[in-house]
Order: sequence, then structure tokens, then C-alpha cells
Amino acid sequence: MVTAFTLGMHTTASVHPVELIEAGGTRSGDMDGDGALTLNDVRIVLEILNGYREATPEQRAADIDDDGVLTIDDALRMLFLLERQ
Repeated sequence: MVTAFTLGMHTTASVHPVELIEAGGTRSGDMDGDGALTLNDVRIVLEILNGYREATPEQRAADIDDDGVLTIDDALRMLFLLERQ
């Protein structure tokens, strides 16, 4: 389970919200939250890329290459890692 909360940073112009997510809450590539990298995780990435579903904050946090964007490269990297298991 990921714990998240919002706090504000006050600057001279305004208050900017900052979202903090507890480290270690999501394993890299684990799109379905079962704690393991599986073919189902790859399927979820492909569904997101094709517009069949929206990515949740937890799924975006599980981005396998940590670039903040889910792409076909993420799905390919996940397949490569699964092949090596």
C-alpha cells in the first residue's frame, strides 16, 4: 500500500502543492500491485498506451525506467526482464 499526502510550499508568489509518496510502496514495473513483475503488468502497460484505461498514480510510480512516462519501451523492458527470470 502506498501512503500519500499533500502539503504546501509557500513561496513569495503563492502556495504550491507538493505530493509525497512513501518510498518502497510500489515495485518497479508492478502495475497490478501484486508485488511481482508478470505478463499481466505488461498487458496493463499496453492497455494504458492504447487508451483502454487511465494510469493510476501507483502505476505511474511503477514506471520501470523511472522516466515518469509509460511508453512501449517500458513494456519491452518488462518483457526482457521476464524472459531472464
